[in-house]
Amino acid sequence: MSKRRTNFMTIKFICGNKVQNITVSPLTVVLSISLLAVGLWGAKVWFDQYIGNYQAHIDQLEESNQNYRTAIALKEREREQMLALAEDRFDELCQQLEIQNHEISQINSKVGNKSKSRKSLQGSRYGTRQASLALKLKYKKLIEEVGKRDNDIDNMRVAVNKYRERLQRERERIAAQQRLATLSKTPQGWPARGVITSDYGYRIHPIFGYGRFHSGLDIADNYGTPIKATAAGRISYSGWMQGYGYAVIIDHGSGLQTLYGHCSRLLVNVGQQVTKGQHIADMGSTGNSTGPHVHYEVLKNGSCVSPVSYL
Repeated sequence: MSKRRTNFMTIKFICGNKVQNITVSPLTVVLSISLLAVGLWGAKVWFDQYIGNYQAHIDQLEESNQNYRTAIALKEREREQMLALAEDRFDELCQQLEIQNHEISQINSKVGNKSKSRKSLQGSRYGTRQASLALKLKYKKLIEEVGKRDNDIDNMRVAVNKYRERLQRERERIAAQQRLATLSKTPQGWPARGVITSDYGYRIHPIFGYGRFHSGLDIADNYGTPIKATAAGRISYSGWMQGYGYAVIIDHGSGLQTLYGHCSRLLVNVGQQVTKGQHIADMGSTGNSTGPHVHYEVLKNGSCVSPVSYL
């Protein structure tokens, strides 16, 4: 009777001071590798979908922000027009009041001037009474209209002052939002935890061994330490960059950019919008590097500046 032979693989591993063997079949190894590959593929699909949903959410926020700015601009123009109309109406009321005051002064001058001629008084007594009565009625009517105009002007003054106060508060609120938006896009803080191992400026290069300008700060810590964006902006570069190894560049607008070099893993793509404090990469030692760290640069209008003032 023949015996059936089966090929097995023996895996040795050390546990403490003992060497233990595990015997597995090739089929088990193939199945394990297949399951691992399927798991990695599923994780990649989920991550791509997550990134896509996040980018769509960012696009929606950008569109909402643009619509909000457009609405604010239209509201600002409408308020300016209302204020101009209110000022024109105020000037018109003031002109009408001046005209009525002039008429009242003319009536006062006519009523107050008494003729010294007795003949004139006797000959026109009846006409004078009628003229005096008509002038008094007109005078009374003008006084009432002037009182109404005074009330209208006072109400208009109060309304214009309240409107100006509301407009000033709205302008201050919009200015505060703009300052906050500008502040969120200004690099501030540390890109990663760690210690500064190389300052900004001239130094002896640790690899090449001669004096060379160092355009940023080297912040060292363990492999995989999270690297975070120091300000909101758009990813303008993400990939391999010669001596910087794997690097990320963020464009913050207003001529400001930040660079994060020697990364072990990149988590963002070109064109992606990121927020301040977002995890964009992991610390590594790629490129011209002697150990795990992040090379952090701040560029203003294309030229390197000291990142120290932004920390």
